[in-house]
Amino acid sequence: MTDAELRTRIGLFWVITHFAIIATIIVCFFLGGYEFPDMTTLLAIVVPMFAGITTVVIRYFAQHRHDAPRGKRVNAAYVTLTWLLPVLFSMTIALTIILRALNRAFEDFDQAKLFLTALEALYVTYTGYLLAPLFGVEPDALRSAQETKKSPL
Repeated sequence: MTDAELRTRIGLFWVITHFAIIATIIVCFFLGGYEFPDMTTLLAIVVPMFAGITTVVIRYFAQHRHDAPRGKRVNAAYVTLTWLLPVLFSMTIALTIILRALNRAFEDFDQAKLFLTALEALYVTYTGYLLAPLFGVEPDALRSAQETKKSPL
């Protein structure tokens, strides 16, 4: 696989997943899994998690909309890690949201909130080093983009 192919696939996955997670929170709210304050708190936690990378991906695709790069081959370990971490991260977030809405995980909402916050810190550290080079930014740019988007909730 080339870096151009990987960039396109992981970028599209990331943007679609970002909006799917937001939709999951809203659906869980409408189905009675969350009260309104819990839904807004979840959105305030989850949206910034994805926003730094989603912004970088969308900016990259917009700036390179006329390009058709062939790219350079990337090794299997890089491809595996580049897919594995975002997929595990997204699945963990989705499962946390759904299982908490169904009262199947965590004793209370605060535990789920703390878990998601800890997950974000772990994820940003590792994934920034994998995704940032694909989209032409430094890993710190992803972290600072997320930090500026954090909500006061």
